[in-house]
Formats: sequence, C-alpha cells, structure tokens
Amino acid sequence: MKKPVIILADTDYGYLEALEIKYIERFGSQIEMEVITDPVYFASFFSSQQEADVLAVCEELYTDELKKHDIGRIVILGEDSKSSAHINGTVYVDKYSNLRDIVNESSYDLKLQKTESGYLSGQPKIVTVCSASGGAGVTTVSLGLCRSLAERRKRVLYLNCESMQYFHYYLNDRVCLDTEACRLMRQAGANLYGAVRGFIRTEGGFSFLPPLPAAADLLQISAETYRKLAEQAKESGDYDYIVADTENVCSMPVSALIAQSDRVLIIMRQDEISVEKTKILEQNIDCSDKEKYMFVCSCYDQTQENAIEKKNNSGRHISAYIGKITGRVTLEELEKSEGMKNLAYLLL
Repeated sequence: MKKPVIILADTDYGYLEALEIKYIERFGSQIEMEVITDPVYFASFFSSQQEADVLAVCEELYTDELKKHDIGRIVILGEDSKSSAHINGTVYVDKYSNLRDIVNESSYDLKLQKTESGYLSGQPKIVTVCSASGGAGVTTVSLGLCRSLAERRKRVLYLNCESMQYFHYYLNDRVCLDTEACRLMRQAGANLYGAVRGFIRTEGGFSFLPPLPAAADLLQISAETYRKLAEQAKESGDYDYIVADTENVCSMPVSALIAQSDRVLIIMRQDEISVEKTKILEQNIDCSDKEKYMFVCSCYDQTQENAIEKKNNSGRHISAYIGKITGRVTLEELEKSEGMKNLAYLLL
C-alpha cells in the first residue's frame, strides 16, 4: 500500500518544525512528508501538477489555484483565534491552537495501513466526558464516540457513572445489571474489574457495563466505584479506550476520575447559560493542559446565535462541533455524524 503524502508549507520555520514533529509522533514511518518554508520554492513546486493526500499551508501562501492539484485535503493554517471551519472545500484552523488537534483535523480521511488491533498502537486511555450543566448531551456524545472509535478498530469500554442510568435508550440490548453484579459493585473489592468482567456486554462494536436497575444511591454503589473500575479496566490492557460518562463534575469522586484521566471532554451548548456554567467549571478545574482537556459543542445549530464565540474571554478552543440530534437514534446514526467522526479522530 502506497504511503500517504503530506505537504507542510509555512514561512515560519520554528512553527513548521513543531508541527512536523507532531506528525511524526502521530504517524511515524507510515507517511511521506514534504516540508516547504521558502515562498519562491513553494511557487515553483506548485507550478506543475502535484499529488498529495494532505496540504497544510499558511494563509500567506494559500491561493485558490492550489485546488486545481490532486490534493485530498487542504488545511489553511490561519492566525484568527477561532475554531476549525470548512470554507469552500478547504479546512480553516487556528494555527496556534493545539498542534495535535491540527494534525488530527488534517488527517481526518487519511488511509493508513492497518494493524491487527487498529491503525496505531498505544497505551490504554481513560476518556472522561463531563459537562457543567445537565442536558448538554454528555451521554449522546459518549456513546457516539464509543461507536466511532470502534469503527476505527479500537477496543472500547463504555462506563456510565451517573446515579440514574438510562443509556440503553440508544441500544437494542435493554438488559440491566443483575443482582449479583450489583452486589459485587457494592463491595468494590480490590479486583473489582475482574469480578464484574463477566457481566460486560457488547453492542455496536464496543463493550459496556449494563445500566443499574435502580438509582446508584439506593443500591449503595458510589461514584468512587466507577473510578476504581475505570482504573482497573485500564490496567488490564483489555481496551484501548475506557470512556467514562459522568454527571456532576464538582463531586469528589468525579474530580478524582478527571485527575486520573488521559483526556477530558467538556461538553457544552452554544446558549449563554451553558457558556456561563462552563466558565464556573473552568474556575474550579485547571483546564490549561490543552493536550488533556478538550471542549466540545453539542446540539450545534448554525442558524442560532453562538454565545461560545460571543463570550469567549478565556481563549477556550472548541475542538469539535456536533450537530443537533433529535428523537431516538441508533448507534449507527450517531456514528455517521461528521462532528462525532471528527471527535474520534482527535483522540486517536
């Protein structure tokens, strides 16, 4: 299989070097790269027909003439502080946002040689999905993400950590956790994952622990139990990703889960109330590590006012916009969302 070709072009050598390193870290020897910093050479290079899978080019060098070449994906590295956007067949990104997000955004459709376990190997990761307000779409995003990762041949375990669990609304399998499994969860022994492993089920290509038959408090199962379960599932090596769907990010157990997570997705909506509540969340959790914390806008409607951009005084970068999903949808329909696919690629 021919290796994908990626062309990086920017007059800022230091920036381009940092971006090149991120591509190498992400893909290693699976790609071929061409790095261009000289505008004169850039013009000469594209004076003849070129073929590439990805062209990431700064605004200074970009012209619409580049669309005449056989290039799978053109990414414009801009200097406006805004989220990625699709404009006239190209992708515009803020070049000073998270470099790993830029790499993943540009390589969205890249065709790579697959291994037995997936595209690339790596250590298991805990991904915690949370929000500052209810109804933001945390469960919808979590399940859609699990399905999207599974489609990319990743081994995924979904854990719903809410007190009241009804995520099987999206599943064909409506079985709740049985009495014996609840007893084991309540005991939360040293080998909790090993004890409940036999109760884990599979649908849509990913694994999940069935929902509790009643409220967690009534069953005397604490949120700390799920933190331990996520940690032990990660240590087992059975999964590439453990996706933890949480409710109250201000509780101590959930804060502990966030602390031990490899990535944290903070889900928000575009209305003013959601934005203000997210600001309060940012005052209580240090989200400065852009490699770990990602902000995701769910239920996005481009016809409505976007308070995220209007009131973005914190420099918050939205990594993915997921369109509004209404009614009962299947896992397959969730996975087809472009925003959901993009989010999954950002985590790979």
